[in-house]
Amino acid sequence: MIDEVLRERETVANVRARGPIRGSLRLLGPAFVAAIAYVDPGNFATNISGGARFGYLLLWVILVANLMAVVVQYLSSKAGLVTGQSLPELCADRYPTPVRWLLWAQAEVVAIATDLAEFIGASIAFSLIFGWPPLVGGLVTAVLAIALLGLQRRGFRPFEIAIAAFLFVIVGGFGVSLALVRIVPADLLAGLVPRFDGTDSVLVAVGILGATVMPHVVYLHSALTSKRTHATSPDDVRHLIRLTRVDVALAMLIAGAVNIPVWSFPCTAGSPPSSSLLLPAHRPRKTGRAGVAHAATAHGTAPSSPKNGRRAA
Repeated sequence: MIDEVLRERETVANVRARGPIRGSLRLLGPAFVAAIAYVDPGNFATNISGGARFGYLLLWVILVANLMAVVVQYLSSKAGLVTGQSLPELCADRYPTPVRWLLWAQAEVVAIATDLAEFIGASIAFSLIFGWPPLVGGLVTAVLAIALLGLQRRGFRPFEIAIAAFLFVIVGGFGVSLALVRIVPADLLAGLVPRFDGTDSVLVAVGILGATVMPHVVYLHSALTSKRTHATSPDDVRHLIRLTRVDVALAMLIAGAVNIPVWSFPCTAGSPPSSSLLLPAHRPRKTGRAGVAHAATAHGTAPSSPKNGRRAA
């Protein structure tokens, strides 16, 4: 697979010869693959739970976490571009063996925990939408995951396009939900002021940070950029870095825009469903919505969900 990717590599000069627009679009994509990790079921579960309990109080944590993600992912992708090595390869070259084993164990544990959240989240989603048993949903998820990985044999571009398509499906779904919500601008802006309300809110904030920045995604981003395009001069490297800034900024902006709405959904009361942080937090009161603590409950309370029939006019 590595040999196939290397054969597909183009020089920056060849890509720029396609024109300013086509050439730039050709170099975008790795950050969108990394961004999918920021809109996974773990993020949604944390956001829905936090929004239901604290309303817009912790909206600022989502903003800070996504800004932090922009910096971390940019540094990771830049390391891959400049050195031609992934972050794990760089760590292997520079750290002693005990440190390398520790970093490997950390990445494996986090990846396994994340995969569990993905499979459970996908199983719940299939159950809510199609009524499938959890085992069937998990098996379908496994097949889809293997099929996505198989796209890498056709080169990096088909894989990036497929992941970006999934990302935009998520964005579209929450965008429609957000358009149906009557958000109070004053409450939304108040949530951007850093503050806590007891130790429980601090714990939820830590959970948001933990669900946002994950080591294996940082490693992945550097690997995606390290062997993607061949730079033959310092000017080529600078050009790649400029486009990487755009790539990371766009992808993380989209991921953040999804997470900010998801927070409000469980808190909707007497209004159509909204999106992540805003979905649970959108409510006529400031304490969230009682009885809405996770995705399945939030789905059941949505006026447009199968359990409640068509949304009332």
